[in-house]
Amino acid sequence: LGHVHKVVQALRDEEYVQQSGEGLRLRKPEPLLREWARNYRFERNRARRFFSLLRSGPLEAKLAEVINEVESQPHCEAAFASFTAAGRIAPYVRQNRVWLYLQGDFSPVSQRLELKEVPSGENVVVWEPYDEGVFYQGERYPDGGIATGAVQTYLDVNASGGQGNEAAEKILERVLRQKWGGA
Repeated sequence: LGHVHKVVQALRDEEYVQQSGEGLRLRKPEPLLREWARNYRFERNRARRFFSLLRSGPLEAKLAEVINEVESQPHCEAAFASFTAAGRIAPYVRQNRVWLYLQGDFSPVSQRLELKEVPSGENVVVWEPYDEGVFYQGERYPDGGIATGAVQTYLDVNASGGQGNEAAEKILERVLRQKWGGA
């Protein structure tokens, strides 16, 4: 509780939030998101790299099926991440890799898709998140699978640098500002 109090106080001091009778209200979502992105430590996620003979479209479709299965297992969560999630949220950058967050046992996924772990040349990157918050507000898509929410996807692609910064700005422009009412 003490830590929560300190966080809320810091948000108030920076005028990101406003206290009312109904609780806290976010006043400046975009500056807060940019500050979060500057302090985001993406490298804390544990990455595993795999190679599949499937091309990215069919591979993503198969992974969507597997994500749905993983989600039904206790203590397991999975979601498309980074550029794969961005491609579903606000398409801008094409990638030949499929990115995925997975918490739980990965062996059924790798066995079913016949993925081979490799030191380089991967077309599947699986991150074991250091914080399960990456799954917060994930979105299920009609064609299958779940993608990280827009805020998490913004943070992940922004952290990758290069075209990731441009992809992050497209997510901000096309999705987040709309949700925030043009903030």
